[in-house]
Amino acid sequence: MRKPKKRKINLARIRQTRTYTTAELSKLLDVHINTIRGYTKQGLKPIDATWPVLFHGSDVKEYLAKRQSKNKCVLEIDEFYCLKCRKPRKPLGRMVDVTFCNQKMANMSALCEVCETKMNRRTNIQRLPEYLQPQDSVTLLNPHLLERIEPSLNCYFEQTSK
Repeated sequence: MRKPKKRKINLARIRQTRTYTTAELSKLLDVHINTIRGYTKQGLKPIDATWPVLFHGSDVKEYLAKRQSKNKCVLEIDEFYCLKCRKPRKPLGRMVDVTFCNQKMANMSALCEVCETKMNRRTNIQRLPEYLQPQDSVTLLNPHLLERIEPSLNCYFEQTSK
């Protein structure tokens, strides 16, 4: 089975003072050669128009850093990122569910106010009061049955066999 490729390219592998051919660059970044040709059409500048096509390492690094940074989105404290809308959105009705993962981390989930898709956000428990405003409706969830205070009503062990 093939291992899935990462979408984020490791920029530390590119040497700024070195020149790369299209084939060398595709092998270095672990992408197909047509991906490098696509980068050229989208704005990656070769050194000159001669054959073989050469790229300067600093130009490649700058282009890829700009390409990766345009996909980043900074969220406000009261926002979640909606994968369906592809935009930061506030929770529907300011209702948030909080699930504690361990002693330090918690998962917050809410519905998008536009498309009503489930959105998730992970946070440190110490920063949880910053995210939750007094007007928010919060539901605290226990992730496991063993962590519940009340016993389960579905007890199959007490049934008598006939």
